Amino acid sequence: MGYREKLILTDKQGNPIPQVWDPVLGDFVPHMGKVQLSGAVVSPATDAKLEQVKSELELVKSELETIKANQLSGDQKVQLSGAVVSPATDAKLEQVKSELELVKSELETIKANQLSGDQKAQLSGQIALGDEQVTVEEDDVKSLSPPQGATVAYITVSDGAVRYRIGADPTGTLGHRANGDDDIVLASAEDIAAFRVTNNVDQSYSTIFVTYSGAVS
Repeated sequence: MGYREKLILTDKQGNPIPQVWDPVLGDFVPHMGKVQLSGAVVSPATDAKLEQVKSELELVKSELETIKANQLSGDQKVQLSGAVVSPATDAKLEQVKSELELVKSELETIKANQLSGDQKAQLSGQIALGDEQVTVEEDDVKSLSPPQGATVAYITVSDGAVRYRIGADPTGTLGHRANGDDDIVLASAEDIAAFRVTNNVDQSYSTIFVTYSGAVS
């Protein structure tokens, strides 16, 4: 079933709520800034988790130093966590320490990305890409300015009444009419690029609000 046959989501008073079309589920889903569609969000590492991992790494390094000290002192067996293990060679110790440094470097990168906002949630469906408000005055014909990768546009008429067409310019009397609080869903990048809107014949000022989404790359 396509989006044109589905009822949009509303609140208890029957008013439309922010939402996007999920092509995988074949239904509308609420849009709350961070969208989870037909997948699971992979959350970025928290400071607490990072500190916990770093603390465990320090314990491992301490145990490795103990192994090396016992080896140099002539002790041939070291007991760790209840199990007897053979002493490590200098080469193995240096290899493990090198790998630990790489892990610490990766953790620092994760933390830096998280603090700078570069860490992104991964979804198996679609993700919200941004919003746009378009104001139409007098007899203007306006198009949309979607972000790169947008494949779905959810449009709400905020003020006045508009006329719109896909692939041709509407007029005040020609085109689909949408009134205040009506919703329009464009389900492809081609429809988004071809969308044109103007005021209805009895309006001199109208506003639409657009939310874009696209598939996770």
